[in-house]
Amino acid sequence: MPTAFPDPPEPVAESSRPPVPTLRAILVDPDRLHRERLRRQLEAEQAIQVVDECDTAREAIEVGQRARVDLVFLETVLPDMDGFELARLLRAHVRIGLV
Repeated sequence: MPTAFPDPPEPVAESSRPPVPTLRAILVDPDRLHRERLRRQLEAEQAIQVVDECDTAREAIEVGQRARVDLVFLETVLPDMDGFELARLLRAHVRIGLV
């Protein structure tokens, strides 16, 4: 005897869904073309807003101290500091994560 399954729930209208929180991100990479490509990819995701781009660790530290940032997309080879060291310094200013 087949088991009866309940009817699936009605789809929720887009307007009645709670808004998805936007994550604020900075891009840290000395290569402008890499930053531009990553920015385009991230802007396709409505949940991520790129608030600044940096090509040095010094710039990233300044942005991290003055702006509310949730994510940092970070190149590990930077002209003025190792990216891993920068990640350690930024942890005090970034709420969610480093990529």
